[in-house]
Amino acid sequence: MCPFSAGAFDSTTLKPSKMHTILQRIATQRKRLLVQTRLLQGRSDGLMHINTGFRSRLIEPFASFRSVSGKDIMAKNQDEALTERHLALFGAVLQSFARYEQTIEQAIAGVLRTEVSSIAILMRQLDFMAKRLAFLDLLRERSIPSDRWERIFAHLAVPTYHVGLRNHIAHSTWKVSPEPKSIQPDWILRWVPGIEPTFREPASDVASYTFESLSETSANLAIGHERFVACLIELGLISHEHE
Repeated sequence: MCPFSAGAFDSTTLKPSKMHTILQRIATQRKRLLVQTRLLQGRSDGLMHINTGFRSRLIEPFASFRSVSGKDIMAKNQDEALTERHLALFGAVLQSFARYEQTIEQAIAGVLRTEVSSIAILMRQLDFMAKRLAFLDLLRERSIPSDRWERIFAHLAVPTYHVGLRNHIAHSTWKVSPEPKSIQPDWILRWVPGIEPTFREPASDVASYTFESLSETSANLAIGHERFVACLIELGLISHEHE
């Protein structure tokens, strides 16, 4: 039985001095318990503060990173630069190049007298410029008359001139250009005046596009493709069913 429990002794039988000693021991024990309780509580609060601070330092930078890179930058560089009309023209330009590539595959199949699907499989990894070169080389190999070869070459010069724009659309993000009412690919480098790269010609800022210039380019590609198809039909390289 605990010596300080109620049944351990009868206070009426104890001497005053003995009672005083027991009360002092109880008071001392209570003080020790209070001190230990406060120490434990202080350590717990300190650990919680440390953990909270560490977690904040660990998480906040990533939260800030997500906000800046995922939302602010995209909103600034994309939403403010591109409108739905821009995106519609981008799609039209890409579709024109797709039609040119498909027509080239049909013409090659006609020259080789094989199925278009077979040519499409063989050339599926090639871009427009590679398909164009393969077609022109094939015509040379088949000894097509020079005047006909030059006509085809001239028709393919239209999309070739706009390959840069096509690649910008397919592979670049866009931003507002310093030029009035213009947009440009986001990667365009702005060299410090007087400092130019030694591995190529001086940098040019001719990489901005107005809505009007994009619209004109899209129309030229569509018209150019129609004329290209008409030329190939006239030369007997594709049939009318491929119009």
